[in-house]
Amino acid sequence: MGADIVLDFAKEDVVESAKDLTRRWGVGVAIEALGTQPTFESALRVLRPGETLSSPGVYSGLQRADLNLEVGPERSARLVNIPDS
Repeated sequence: MGADIVLDFAKEDVVESAKDLTRRWGVGVAIEALGTQPTFESALRVLRPGETLSSPGVYSGLQRADLNLEVGPERSARLVNIPDS
């Protein structure tokens, strides 16, 4: 178990790289752990339609999700709300 491929946001556009690696299909699961709006949006953009985003990042405010993004209305994501503790 472990990573076969590591994408470094400082060296490449990780959204485009993830799409290229998946033949433009997108990934089955994305994990966003930083807790910023840009990383949240990037995690949504790499998802295959209908797949899962896990977002354990700690956010300082409400995050907004444009589920249409740039790929059209056929893309949807399962969003789970985890209440504050």
